[in-house]
Amino acid sequence: DTLKINVLVNLMTEFSYQNYPDSVILYATQGLSLSKQLNYNKGYVQSSFYMAKAYYQKSFYKLSLTYFNDALETADKACDKEMKIMILNSSETESVK
Repeated sequence: DTLKINVLVNLMTEFSYQNYPDSVILYATQGLSLSKQLNYNKGYVQSSFYMAKAYYQKSFYKLSLTYFNDALETADKACDKEMKIMILNSSETESVK
């Protein structure tokens, strides 16, 4: 159900802004799994993006880059320009390149 994924993304967003990376990782893991099951690319990209941000906050830069690249590749395959722009404009993305 994409509604559940959207709720998870909202939680990821909120906890990311509040600097609670462990909570973001918890919700992003659920979002990735559910998005994969439903073949919901937007949810998968958003979950990967927030997972990358959370690992960046925890100073796991290599793991962060893996999730940023995964989000970018999925957005590219889905031809989702909006998501690609969001990922490429992220300050964390610039820092780990």
